[in-house]
Amino acid sequence: MTDGIQQALAITNDYKVYLGIEPEVANVVCNAQSAARLISELASDRIRIVFDPANLYRPPADPRRDRYVITDGLSLLGHSIAIAHCKDIADPRAKPATGSEHQVLGEVYQHIAAGSGILDYHHYLSELERWVPENVPLIVHGLREADIPATLAFIHQRLNEVDRILNR
Repeated sequence: MTDGIQQALAITNDYKVYLGIEPEVANVVCNAQSAARLISELASDRIRIVFDPANLYRPPADPRRDRYVITDGLSLLGHSIAIAHCKDIADPRAKPATGSEHQVLGEVYQHIAAGSGILDYHHYLSELERWVPENVPLIVHGLREADIPATLAFIHQRLNEVDRILNR
């Protein structure tokens, strides 16, 4: 994998672009620690992180009690984050909604629209503000078209709450 990434990094230098890496439980770079190790080993300023806290949780870790996963990830990778994703984790104990499965699927959680699950967005956005030196785009994904209005309202509400707390 590192050989392939080194080849990609050579191209990024030629074209003055960045290589985005998204830590995800199903990837070789599966968590914040492996992403930090990759950045350190390759010693390139052309690697940027796509940070999605929902991708960092694997059972039995639970975002309701294991908030450190987000804090640790952002403290390790904050200087390299270029994009922050917003999606949620379905509550594995909740009764599935019609036509969907809200449960743990194998060794990973199911992802759903931001604001409809168990991820602590107040904590996530507060820590994002704390550890990432400049504003990054928040990308909402993994939702149905019908979820867009409620999801955007939820994200705006959490951002306003964090902004009020930080600007007291």
